[in-house]
Amino acid sequence: MLTKWMTWIVLFFSYSILGWVWESCFVSCRKRQWINRGFLRGPWLPIYGSGAVIILMITAPARDHIVLIYLSGMIGATVLEYVTGAAMEKLFHVRYWDYSQKPLNVNGHICLGVSLGWGVFSVLLVKGIHPAMLCFLSLIPTPVLVGVNLLFCVFFVMDSVQSIQAALDLKQMLVRLSAEREKWLATMPRPENLRQKWQELQEMRDTTLRPRIVSLLHRNPTATSQKYREALRDLKERLESLRRR
Repeated sequence: MLTKWMTWIVLFFSYSILGWVWESCFVSCRKRQWINRGFLRGPWLPIYGSGAVIILMITAPARDHIVLIYLSGMIGATVLEYVTGAAMEKLFHVRYWDYSQKPLNVNGHICLGVSLGWGVFSVLLVKGIHPAMLCFLSLIPTPVLVGVNLLFCVFFVMDSVQSIQAALDLKQMLVRLSAEREKWLATMPRPENLRQKWQELQEMRDTTLRPRIVSLLHRNPTATSQKYREALRDLKERLESLRRR
């Protein structure tokens, strides 16, 4: 039998991977091209793993009451999503998901529609997915499961370090591009085609984009920035033009 803490780690990775499969397939279908979705590069989305673990913990006393599962799971997952989104924006100045255009949103980090979806997911998780997951995990020999879990931990830490560095690199690039744009606007007249001239200037610049920044933006095509909106938009357009060449 696995120890309790090892069981939660196994479940965290399992649901992180399932969440990645779901969201990558969903976004890829919408974009009509394969998108390796997520902040991290590997096949996992930690917010799904964390959300699943939190939902399972807080709904434990109410496993026989679907309404309570729905409400408690919805509230717990929504709080997690808001805290995670706000913390990431504070650290990186980029929103890797943005619900600003959806009705009844709070600072773009959460919205009513997604929160209701978390409630449905909570019921499906507790009543259907989780029992099946436990049954599946019980079929795998404990030494094998522990070994795979340790490998996941190593790769997850490495992936997290590299992805955080990529996000910090992107932040530095946005700061630099924004400063350059402001300086350029301050020294130029105000022609009608000002934006076009700025884009032409960007095309002429010999700017080396780090592959990890390109990969990060490709994984998060809807990422936005409240502080560096123009710089991120220009950078996305530049990457799109390079991709089409």
